[in-house]
Amino acid sequence: MRSAYTTLPNDKSFTIWFAMAPLRELPDRAFSLQSEIYLASHVLWDDPADDECHRAWLDGVMARLEPVTVSHYLGDGDLSHRQVRFMSGGSWERPQKTRALRDPDALFVGYVAGDRAENRNHWE
Repeated sequence: MRSAYTTLPNDKSFTIWFAMAPLRELPDRAFSLQSEIYLASHVLWDDPADDECHRAWLDGVMARLEPVTVSHYLGDGDLSHRQVRFMSGGSWERPQKTRALRDPDALFVGYVAGDRAENRNHWE
């Protein structure tokens, strides 16, 4: 985690951490994954010429955290770029079954355009 704080690519970017412990049993709902630590790095910049280097920084920091990553908050990620779990298996399967039954032609968009969400950690 140290590099997420000490190597930020610019002075607009930031990393936050807070403890979620003690964990509590969750009801059977979409918010179904939890861990004792929440960490998020937000990388901000203005110049599109910096896209590649800032994406590389974030990818590198997150890659080093993969061995201890359980999931991520859906609003903190880009599922079109990096697949990370955001729901438990059962919570993910139920809406997929409902969608297959009620929207077999995929007329309604899922979590990301083109339904690229796989609800899996890409490194596993």
